[in-house]
Amino acid sequence: MNARNTPYWLEKGEVPELAQTLIEQEKRERSGGLDLGNCGLRAIPREVWEEMPWLRWVNFSVWGFLGGADDYGKTKNQGAGNHLQALPPTLPHWPEMTALTLAGNRFSPGKIQALDP
Repeated sequence: MNARNTPYWLEKGEVPELAQTLIEQEKRERSGGLDLGNCGLRAIPREVWEEMPWLRWVNFSVWGFLGGADDYGKTKNQGAGNHLQALPPTLPHWPEMTALTLAGNRFSPGKIQALDP
């Protein structure tokens, strides 16, 4: 099975409009943060995982870190809730990452494994 057929990727044309708009905005502004809570995602957008190494935080939840490890709050996005079920087998190269919020998604048992520091 190739990566395109795995349940944890969304290709650019499959990403809900709200999420794609936020991704494109972050690519232009490079603020270092991306709030994708309540964007109706059923999987991780591939471009977030593979093409945005400057990210310091990413939120895929209703509540999460929104601006860094000290700024916890509710997403401002008004779309449908996310329903992520699995993560890609490897973490992306995000050298500045301080927070990745995944709470509230429907991960299948055994789909998330411990990560080495």
